[in-house]
Amino acid sequence: MRRSTRQGVVRDDDGLLFLRVLGELVAVRFAGPAAREQVRQTWSRCVVPPPVDAAGTVPTIRSTESDLPLTRALAHRLTHDLTDLGIDLLAGRAVLLHAAGLSRPGGEVVALVASSGTGKTTAAAALAAAGFGYVTDETVAVLEDGTVPPFPKPLSVRVPKDGPLPRENPEDPDEKVHVGPDALGLQRCSDELRLTGVLLLDRDPALVGRPWLERLDPLKAATALVGHTSALTRLPRPLHRLAALATCGAGVHRAHYAEARDLEPLLHALLDAPSASPPPALDLWSCDAARMPSGGLGSHREGGLVRAQVADGIRTRDGAVLLVGTDPVTLSPLGLTLWDAARAPTDLAALVAAAVAEHGPHPSARELVAAAVETLLDAGVLVRA
Repeated sequence: MRRSTRQGVVRDDDGLLFLRVLGELVAVRFAGPAAREQVRQTWSRCVVPPPVDAAGTVPTIRSTESDLPLTRALAHRLTHDLTDLGIDLLAGRAVLLHAAGLSRPGGEVVALVASSGTGKTTAAAALAAAGFGYVTDETVAVLEDGTVPPFPKPLSVRVPKDGPLPRENPEDPDEKVHVGPDALGLQRCSDELRLTGVLLLDRDPALVGRPWLERLDPLKAATALVGHTSALTRLPRPLHRLAALATCGAGVHRAHYAEARDLEPLLHALLDAPSASPPPALDLWSCDAARMPSGGLGSHREGGLVRAQVADGIRTRDGAVLLVGTDPVTLSPLGLTLWDAARAPTDLAALVAAAVAEHGPHPSARELVAAAVETLLDAGVLVRA
């Protein structure tokens, strides 16, 4: 029996270990039992029985050609490759947040969003040891219906200098080891999960006073979350998918706190009052009409200005945010007026006239519009025909 892999074809034999990664069935092929059993223990909550349909294909990666246990570096590499494979399989179908996930027994999930190396894993371990279910410490996938597939992968923790674990690299003060959630005694999560809220972690060790939550409106939420996602532009209407997270359940909040232990009461507060502070109304504006037709620039005069092609956009009363490539660009009311006026190739004089008609006369109107145009050109929102 053969299975398709990313590197060719492998045999369906005892060297395979099957896992659920972000809800998707994948397999790892090992050269010997030592590494396979090592991964079976650290990934115990993701391991599943071999599929009944042996004729089907399962995405498979190869761990190593050696039959020895994996080094810490190879274990890190395998975790990275498995996560990347799961992300690739879900791309275009789920919002993939760089986040830790914690849950309650009823399946309510809060995603803790933060950049790598800023304490997501530490916070996830502390909260899951305190009674929250451990969903994941790295990637929270939110499907279109709001459900979240569990991804209880091993956690990457630092090796203490004077701890019981030996160091493989004494020169690395930040050496890490993968430890399974069972070994850490973390609470299990439900099999059926749904996203209830999102916390953007804003840790300030010098914060004085009680930790607090700041609810973000959909526009700010979408802008803040763009840089904490994977494969975002493969989603249809990606900004709208992010903005929708701010309008469902408890919404999107920024957590202001000093230490990881401060997060526990914030999570309870978020989950206990999911309908508090509803966000303002949002016009989910379609950017479809803004997409440039093929060859549209070639027939216009040199030096004209026209909208660039964008992936998505959201409009509010105070402006808009556009997704230019993978970068969010916020437009002021003047910037939005110029964007609207540049639906077809135009020039500076026409843009000045549009600005005056929308915002009223100003003695420096031409200079202000020219400066705004240069800003929009630099941001890639406008291009020269």
